[in-house]
Amino acid sequence: MEEPLRPQFKDKRSTPKDLYDAMKTAFNIQEAGTRFAALSDFFDVDLGDDAEATTALTDLLSRVDEAMTRVQSLRPSTGYDLATMDLELKAMVTMRALAASPNPQHANMYTSLLLDKALTYETVKDMIAREFASHRMTADGTPLAANRAGYTPECYNCKGPHLIRDCPKFKPDWKKEEEAAAAASTSKRQQKKKNKGGANASGASSAPVNLRRCCARRVRRPGASLHMTPRRDWFVTYSPHRVPVRLANGAIVYSAGIGSVEYQPVDGEKALMPIVFFDVLHVPLLTSNLLSI
Repeated sequence: MEEPLRPQFKDKRSTPKDLYDAMKTAFNIQEAGTRFAALSDFFDVDLGDDAEATTALTDLLSRVDEAMTRVQSLRPSTGYDLATMDLELKAMVTMRALAASPNPQHANMYTSLLLDKALTYETVKDMIAREFASHRMTADGTPLAANRAGYTPECYNCKGPHLIRDCPKFKPDWKKEEEAAAAASTSKRQQKKKNKGGANASGASSAPVNLRRCCARRVRRPGASLHMTPRRDWFVTYSPHRVPVRLANGAIVYSAGIGSVEYQPVDGEKALMPIVFFDVLHVPLLTSNLLSI
């Protein structure tokens, strides 16, 4: 056993059985997520790079037996029947499809499901249903309810019968930002090429910013190439994702992950329909939330 792992088993050495049981509990976790990983490894067994070797076929059989032993060891000794296995296999096939999808949002869903200790087929179906519902918005981001007959929108800014994007009191500020964005578009494109795929957060700085005020005003940040936030606890789906982010002062920080964030608009004491932002970067060293427009 490696030295870093020994302290956690220091008090479990009274008998070999006690030590074995402690190691089994620590390393042989019988959860749906670990069974999925074991089954994925099982179906990924192949002849390897040295398929012409005389021992290739016997090695293949040995690895198949070893992979199946791992799968069997992760099945609970009680309460695990064929019906349970069938449902679990359906969940795992769905997850393999999500993992193979080129859509990054599907990869985020796969990661979230894999970390769920109580993973079931119902869990997978529920996440897919919620993902489908969150996409039922119009292209400009307004909730689907806004298009229903008889719906009268209310402006967050002046309380008039229009959306905030059409508010005459807000338009001057928006125009100024759009003009600034247009003036900076050339340098922004050059920075994107220079970063080779990294994100740009020209609206960010190292100066402290009131996060609550920033989020409440929903300030547009035309220089940010992606939505960004330092708040890990806001994410409803999440997967590791490390890319460089250039701040306004020229400093480079790195993202830790990417996922979707659910925003709950509030009008006074009235909660409005939630809005989901996709492909949001988690950048721990940021001091403000940035919206990409």
